[in-house]
Amino acid sequence: MEMIGTYIYLTCYLFAYREVPHSTTGLSPYQMVYGRLPRGPLALMRDSWTGKRNIPLAVSRSIEKYLKNLRQNLERAHEIATGNAEKNKAEYTRRYNLRAREKTFQVGEKVLILESVSPHKLLKNGSDRKYSDVFSSKPGHAKVEGHSVRVTPDCCPKRLKPYGVPIALQDEVDRQIKELLELDLIEPSDSDWAHPVVCVAKKNGSVRLCIDFRLLNSFTIPDAYPMKIARDLLHEVEKANFISLLDLTKGYWQVPMKEEARHFTAFVTHSGHFQWKVLPFGMKNAGSPFQRSMDKALAPHREYCRSHIDYVAIYSQSWRDHLLPIDSVFRSLREVGLTVNLEKCAFGQKRVKFLGHIVGSGQHSPDPEKAEVLRNLSRSLTKKELRSFLGLASYYRDYIPNFSEIVLPLTDLTKRKISNILPWSIEAEEAFVKIKDELIRMPTLHTPDISRPFWLYTDASATAIGACLAQHDDVGKELPIAFFSKKLTPTQMKWSSIEREAFCVLEALKKFDTWIFGGKIQVVSDHNPLTYLTNSAPHGAWNYRDGHLHCSGIT
Repeated sequence: MEMIGTYIYLTCYLFAYREVPHSTTGLSPYQMVYGRLPRGPLALMRDSWTGKRNIPLAVSRSIEKYLKNLRQNLERAHEIATGNAEKNKAEYTRRYNLRAREKTFQVGEKVLILESVSPHKLLKNGSDRKYSDVFSSKPGHAKVEGHSVRVTPDCCPKRLKPYGVPIALQDEVDRQIKELLELDLIEPSDSDWAHPVVCVAKKNGSVRLCIDFRLLNSFTIPDAYPMKIARDLLHEVEKANFISLLDLTKGYWQVPMKEEARHFTAFVTHSGHFQWKVLPFGMKNAGSPFQRSMDKALAPHREYCRSHIDYVAIYSQSWRDHLLPIDSVFRSLREVGLTVNLEKCAFGQKRVKFLGHIVGSGQHSPDPEKAEVLRNLSRSLTKKELRSFLGLASYYRDYIPNFSEIVLPLTDLTKRKISNILPWSIEAEEAFVKIKDELIRMPTLHTPDISRPFWLYTDASATAIGACLAQHDDVGKELPIAFFSKKLTPTQMKWSSIEREAFCVLEALKKFDTWIFGGKIQVVSDHNPLTYLTNSAPHGAWNYRDGHLHCSGIT
C-alpha cells in the first residue's frame, strides 16, 4: 500500500521539483531543459481569471477545486518523502558509524581544525583570524629606532672590487637583487663604500647573498648591549610544560637603518651599486640593536616570554595559562609592526627545538640534527676544521662526562706550534672515536629544582677535572642536571692529588653557582683525604687564591 500511495503522488512531487528554481543556477530544471517557464497551476488560474485562456466546457472540475486537490496531493507526497528520507538517513548513519570509535585528545596534541565562515561546510577562509596580518612571508617594518653605525676616528671609506660571480649564478643574483628592490629593502647607492658580495650555497641547493662587511667591522665601535646567555634562556624555557615558539620573518630586515647610516652598508655586484634601507646580516653590532628592540617590544611579557635574536619563546606550566600570553605577545608584535613566519612556528608543544637543543617539560637534550653532523665527520681534518669540530662539540659538553679529558689529545693538535698537516696519532684517533661515541649516547638532562637538595659528584685526574650536578626525584631516582670538565694547566698538573681534588670541587661549585646558590648541596668524592681535610679544618667557606686553598683566612 505504501508503494502504491507513493506512486500516486509521485507525479505531483516531480512536477513541483521541476518547477522550483535551483539555489545555485537560479533556474528551474524545466527551464534548463526546455528554455522557457513552465505553465503550472498558478499560471493556469491567472490566465483563466484574466480571460487570457478559456477553460474547455468538458472540464469536470473548476480550477479552484483542482488546485485544492493538487495541494492536498503535494502535502501527502511531502509527508511520504520525508518519512522515507528519515528512515534511509538513519540506516545510512548506522552503517557509516558501524566501526566508528569515540576519539579523545590530550592537551598539547596536534589536531587539524577546519574553520567555516559560510553555510557551505567545505569552504574554508582564514581571513577572519584575529592576527592573520602578523603572519607573513615578507618582513615587516618595525616601528623602532633605526640602527646607526659608530666608527672609530681613523675609519676611511673604501670601494672594494666585486668578487667574481660564476656565470651560472649571475641570473640568480640579479633575481634576488630585483626582489630586494621590490620589497623596498635596498636602494641604488652613490656611497664611497662598496663591499663585495659572496654567494653561499644553502642546504636546499639555493644561493644566499652575503655581504663581506669585514672592512667596515674593523672600524666599528662595539655595542655594549648584552646578549642573552644561552644556558640561562634554556633554563627558563625548558622548565615549562607548554611552549610556543615564534620565528620572525627575516628578523634583521624588519629593523630600519637610519638615513645617515645607510651609506655604510653599500655593496657592489656585477650589475650595480646598492645600499641597505634595513639592517643587513653580517654587520658588527647587528645582533645587539636587534636584541635591544626585541627586549623593548616584549618588556611587558617578561614573566612568560623570552627572545633570542629572531626567536620568541612563550611558555607556561598549564594549558589554561598559555592562551592569554600568546594573545598578549601577538598584540605587541602587531603594535610594533613585526611579522612572523608561520611555517617555522610551533604552538602549545611540550618540547620544542630551541638554540640547538630540544627543551621542555623540565628536560633538555641535544638537537639530533646538529649532533648527527658532528658524528658524520671523517678524521681527515685540517687544523682549522679540527678547531671547528671541537668548538661545535664543546657546545654540548654539558651532556658529556669528562669532556675535557676525552678531547685532550685533540686539543693538543690545535696548538700554535703544531703544523697545519696534523700529526694524527693513535691517541688522537682514540679520542676522536670516543667523543663521537659520546655524542651518540648523550643523555637527556633535567631542569634544576632549587627546592630540592643538590648532589655534586667530582673527580680529578692527572690532566683534567670533572663533575656532575644531579638531584633526586620523589622516588629516589637520580636526575642528572649538567656535566662539567676542565683541562688542567701544566702547573696544576704538578699539584698533589688532594689539591687537584679540592680544586675540582671549588671549580664545580663556581660553575654551578647560579643554580645551587642558597640551596643545600652534598659533595661526593672518591678521594678520602678530602673528608679528613674538611673534618679537621675550621668550619668556614673554602676559596682558592694565589695558587693555594684557603679556609677562613688560613692557608
